[in-house]
Amino acid sequence: MKSPSRWPVHLAPIDGEALSSWLRRLAGSYEMTVGQLIEHGLGLDPNVERGLDRDPPDVLLDALEHRTGISHDRLREMCLAGWAPWLLDSLEADPAGFDPYVRQFSVLLKSGKRSKHSAGPWVAWTPREAVQRACPQCMQDPDRQGLLLIWQLPLSLSCPGHGVMLEPCIGFPGDYVGWTGDDAGPHAASEAVSAMDRRTEQALTAGCVELPGRAVHAGVWFRLLRTILDEVSTPAVYWTSRAADLRLIWTSCGLPVRAGKAVWRPYEAFPWPVQAQLLEAAAHAMRLLEDGTVRGRGIQAELFAPPVQEPVNDGRAQHRDASAEQWTPLQAAIEDAVEAARDDPADAQRLYNLFIYGCRTQQSVERLRSTFAELGIPTADLSHDPDLVPFA
Repeated sequence: MKSPSRWPVHLAPIDGEALSSWLRRLAGSYEMTVGQLIEHGLGLDPNVERGLDRDPPDVLLDALEHRTGISHDRLREMCLAGWAPWLLDSLEADPAGFDPYVRQFSVLLKSGKRSKHSAGPWVAWTPREAVQRACPQCMQDPDRQGLLLIWQLPLSLSCPGHGVMLEPCIGFPGDYVGWTGDDAGPHAASEAVSAMDRRTEQALTAGCVELPGRAVHAGVWFRLLRTILDEVSTPAVYWTSRAADLRLIWTSCGLPVRAGKAVWRPYEAFPWPVQAQLLEAAAHAMRLLEDGTVRGRGIQAELFAPPVQEPVNDGRAQHRDASAEQWTPLQAAIEDAVEAARDDPADAQRLYNLFIYGCRTQQSVERLRSTFAELGIPTADLSHDPDLVPFA
């Protein structure tokens, strides 16, 4: 007898569900394990179950398409291989892939102002220690009792649909779910965390993300998020005069600076509790950038800058102040010079030499040094040539 081409029961995947979760629900409907379903229902090696959520073989996906009617492409999206190259460039560990992914962009810090430590063999967003999390409210909904692929990655903290934090768990919905934390909640997510995770969900579902500056492709969003995670874990010495911004970011979420870690490591190498704190800091950093509390110095900081409120024309003729416009390039040049002086002692000395020409008294020199300090320019190593100061 020829076996039927379609199984009589083939449950539809939940949006974002992991392939392993869907197959477990499917196998459960036939009172089988996933391995038994693969071996006896598809005639394949049951050992392929080990890589279901990473990169399952095409022969498995083709067989599942034949038996369930779910397309090969749809099934591929339920594993990590289907998220390349948007979420990650490759599933293979590559030390050379770290800098292009994590340090191509700059938001909080200037480009090139971060640690140069090597990450070693590295895959974006792939934790060294597996973690399984779930939304407590999703687990109470019969139509949502599956485990999403994103819940296995250190990519988000909350469930955007319910606005509550994800909780570490063991087991599987429908059989048994045990919460491994002290209190499974649900715990409401902060607005900063919810906003960040809504953008991540938007990237995964719509392929683009709306930021204050402009819309960006999903691949850009994931790299921007990974950049900010690297910046908030960068030692304070690289923040130079802006170290106060680093402290403000961590203080705003009630956590120790750099999650209390003194040694730099790539985000993926930390255990989940530390990754959760870094994600929290990244969410608050974005909020502080957007409300103007923190000014990003990186090239991509403009993407998070608060939108400029253009004045509304009241219908009367607008007269342009030509003299004011003539000063605009000079103001920009001064701002650039001050910015450079904050980071480079040599630039600070050159700027100091320029302004000290106008100082005629010791009091004026002290005022100049005080102004430099207020602008965030280190003054401890500044010195002046006696020939430049008449009273010296």
